[in-house]
Amino acid sequence: MESSPQRKEFLRLYDTYYKAVYFTALGLVHQPDAAEDCMQEAFLALWKELGKGTVIHNPGGWLLQVARNQGISRLRGLYTLTPLEEAEELSTPGDAATREVEEEAFIHHILAMLPPAERDVFVLHVQGGLKLAEIAKILGIPAATARWRFANARKKLKSVLRLEQEREKGTFLQKG
Repeated sequence: MESSPQRKEFLRLYDTYYKAVYFTALGLVHQPDAAEDCMQEAFLALWKELGKGTVIHNPGGWLLQVARNQGISRLRGLYTLTPLEEAEELSTPGDAATREVEEEAFIHHILAMLPPAERDVFVLHVQGGLKLAEIAKILGIPAATARWRFANARKKLKSVLRLEQEREKGTFLQKG
C-alpha cells in the first residue's frame, strides 16, 4: 500500500475504530496483551485488504469480526487444563489475587450469558467508554438498536446479579 490516499484511509479507520476493536477482543480474551495482539492482527488484515484495492463497505463491522475471529483463535490455543492439585498450590483461600481472579471469572461468566450482539454493545459502552451513537456507527446499526441492545443487556445482567445475590444470601427459594 504505497499510495498516500490508501495510507490516509487506513489511518482514518484506525483512529475511528481502534478502541472498539481492542475492547471487542478484550471482551473475548480477557488479557490486555492478547487483546492488543488481536487488534494488531485485525488492522494488519485491513492494511492487506486495502493494499489489494478491496472495498470494505462496513469497515467497523468488518474489523470487529476479524478481531472476534482472532480472539476465538487465541482462546482455542490458550486453553490448557491445570491439574487441580497445581491450582490449589498456586493460591491460598482468601488470597486477594484469588478473589480478584474469581471476580473477573464471574464477570466474564455473566457477560457470556448475553447474546453476542448485546454483549458487544455493552462491553464497548461500559469498558470501552464509547458512546452508544459511536457504537451504532461502528457496528453499522441504527442508534436506536444500539440503545435497545444496551438496555436489554443491562436488564438481563441485573436479573442475573439479583439471582446470584439471593443465592449467596440463601434467600433463593426453590419451588417444588
